[in-house]
Amino acid sequence: THFLDQYMQVVCSIMPNFSKYDVSDQLINGISLSLGKMLTISSHYGLYVIAYLILAAFMIWRREV
Repeated sequence: THFLDQYMQVVCSIMPNFSKYDVSDQLINGISLSLGKMLTISSHYGLYVIAYLILAAFMIWRREV
């Protein structure tokens, strides 16, 4: 359990601040988003999803071995 506690501390410390990608005001007010901004947001979300899936797979693999 000591390993899992350290693992969760590391994961929580590297979690991104997703509030900087909040575009709800632009969408509500009818302001269009640029393609570059949409691609940037999508790529950042994609990278974080892939990174967390790799960490989860590693954690599951360590528990099964």
